[in-house]
Order: sequence, then structure tokens, then C-alpha cells
Amino acid sequence: MGKSSGSGFIVSRDGLIITNAHVLEDASSTVTVVLSDGRRLPADIIGFAKNGLDLAAIKILNQNNLPALPLAKSAKTGQSVYAIGSPFGYENPNNFTAGVVSNIDNLAGVIKHDARINSGNSGSPLLNSQAQVIGVNTAVRLDRQGGNSGISIAISVDKLQGFLTALRQGNFSSVSTLPKEEIKNQSQPLTMNGRAISGNLTQNDNKFEDNSYFRSYIFEGKRGQKISIQMNSNEIDPFLMILNSEGKPIAQNDDISPNNFNARIAATLPKDDTYTVIAGSFGASELGAFTITANSAP
Repeated sequence: MGKSSGSGFIVSRDGLIITNAHVLEDASSTVTVVLSDGRRLPADIIGFAKNGLDLAAIKILNQNNLPALPLAKSAKTGQSVYAIGSPFGYENPNNFTAGVVSNIDNLAGVIKHDARINSGNSGSPLLNSQAQVIGVNTAVRLDRQGGNSGISIAISVDKLQGFLTALRQGNFSSVSTLPKEEIKNQSQPLTMNGRAISGNLTQNDNKFEDNSYFRSYIFEGKRGQKISIQMNSNEIDPFLMILNSEGKPIAQNDDISPNNFNARIAATLPKDDTYTVIAGSFGASELGAFTITANSAP
């Protein structure tokens, strides 16, 4: 899988792990799993769910006594939920957020909730108050006006149970069955070194509720740290937003000036935290190339 990373969780003591199909679809047959205690273990890709379901399984080799998460029977609208994931992979493990289930689509097998996740948390468990898995976090739809009023999406435990049954029966695919248009780019680390990072918004990127596209970048920030981020493009009207780990916006910007449609944010960080930078287009359906540059001062 190269330098790509995602989240997942163990469902059996012999090391069966569930994650999202889009985390593994470009991986080699063997990947490295980093456990919460820091151990790095090899694992084989077992298979992918059929019919475009965004689930996949891997198996840690030669294990029989690993801690596993139990599965809940179902989820309920209004119940408290918790998400644990690793948006920086092994460099930033076990980020914890809390929320409430807002809606359950039983037909689609989807749970909507407001516990903050991002694309680096793909494949992480959505837990109830008894630490039982009620879903697999897979995507987020942000509301640029509301900031933390975005909707997090999880695949329901019913769909997960069906996939586990299919695995036992050998009824799975050896390759991802996701439609190509559903592939989402994972969050990229953003380094405060003044070097421009090139990007390109496409129809495979995430969307705001107003149908404008965006990509996300993550960095570790310190309380009192002064940062400056600029996004430039000749093809789209850039938009920038910074969110804290709870999904609350701390700064956002559209145009630098009436005569300069590029975007720039200057902010002083309020606390030690993992911050997400949303780099997107101001206009709906705008696609094209851009650069993003970040700088920091003590």
C-alpha cells in the first residue's frame, strides 16, 4: 500500500480485521498492521465485499489471542456514539470523537451521525456506549456554512454482519467492487515548511452539501502557534477552512481580495491539537488544479 494508511478494527482473536474497501483497493496482497500498543505485524488481504459495498477484510498472520471488538445487534436513532481512528496512521493513532446518531437508512444500510471523522479515519469502528461496534465509518459530508454540522457516514452493523457471513462462506471478491466514482482521496499530511503542494480537484473528491469539491490535509499544531496557509489556482475559485479535532471551524477564507480570488488564512492556534485544512472550490462543481502552501512561526 506504499505510504497510504487507513483505520480498521479487530473482530476475532485470531486477527481478522475489518476496514473500508477504498483503503485497500490499491494495496499489495500483504500489508502492515500497527496495533494500539505499537506492534507492527504483517497481514494478508482476505477479500472485498461484493456489490460495491465499501468493506474489506485482512488477517494478521500467526495470532490467536488478540483483543477483539464485539458487534452490537443494531443501532438506534438518538443514541450516543463514539469513533476511534488514526488520521495520520501510526503517527497519530487512536483519535477519539463523540456524537449522536441522527438517522438510520435501513434500506441502504447507512448510519448518519455527527461524531467527527475524516478520510484518514476510513474503516474505523463506530461504537455505542458499551464499546460495541454499530458501524464502520466510511465518509463525511461537510456543511461549509455550519462547519461541524457535517454528516458522518457509517456502514451499519447489519451490512457488516452480512459481509462476515460472506467471508466464512467464501462469497467475496478478490478485488474491490467499488464504483470508481465513489473513490475518495485520503487526507494528506500538511507540513509547515513553505513548500507548495500540488493538487487537482476531480469528481472523485469529497463534496460539500452545496456540491462544491474539496480535499483535506492534516497537521499537528501547538497552542499559540501562528500559521499562514494559502491556496492558489488559475482554474478554480479557492476556498480554505481550518477545523479542530472536534470538527469545529477556527478560521475560513474565500478570496484574498476583490481582485484576487486565491484564498489565504492566517490564524493563531487555540490549543495543542490535530487540525484539518479543507481546501476546496467556492463554486459548485468547479474542478481543476491548485497549489497549497503552509508556513508557521513560533
